[in-house]
Amino acid sequence: MPWLVQNQSEKLVFQALSDMPPSKH
Repeated sequence: MPWLVQNQSEKLVFQALSDMPPSKH
């Protein structure tokens, strides 16, 4: 199920963005 991996990757990216300051956004 590749969609599962993609979902997990997106979650990781979202978490990383949330962890990082919204200055580069």
